[in-house]
Order: sequence, then C-alpha cells, then structure tokens
Amino acid sequence: MPPPDPKRHYGQYDVYGHLERVGNNIRELVNDTFKKTQLGEAVHSGKIYKNKFFKSFLFDEEIPEEIDVPIIALVDEIPFARIQDIADYLNVSK
Repeated sequence: MPPPDPKRHYGQYDVYGHLERVGNNIRELVNDTFKKTQLGEAVHSGKIYKNKFFKSFLFDEEIPEEIDVPIIALVDEIPFARIQDIADYLNVSK
C-alpha cells in the first residue's frame, strides 16, 4: 500500500506573485470566481488562472509572501505580467 499523500496547504497569489490568501485545502480557495477543478489544475500546472497563481506547499513549509511568476515584458524597467497592464501603463489600447 502506497504511503498517504503528505498534507498540503495552498497560497493564492496575484498576477505579480504577491500572496493574497492561504487555504488549508483547495476548497477553502474556491468561490464564485474560482472553480475547484480548474483551481486544482492551476495548482498542478503552475499556470495562471483568472489572473491568479495558486501554489501548494507541504504543511511544514512556510508559505512565501512572494513567488516568481512569468514576466512578459519590462517597460521603463518595470516588470509586467499582463498585456493589459502594459497598455494601461502606456495609456494605449491593447
């Protein structure tokens, strides 16, 4: 019989990798915007989901306040993760 999966907790991060909230399980992060299945897929794939990143950590690991996220461009030495943010910063339409 395989060993049980280790207990995990989850962090929700904004598009720039800043911690927004923590859940002891995925269900605690589910709401009207985030669906359990897609949220679970986002945790496992590491991809952005509804402009948020989700990451799992072992229960004995501290959840970091910031994580590295993919940056698509630097404009005036400012990192941007979304085209919309670049357009807003430059005051142009995307």
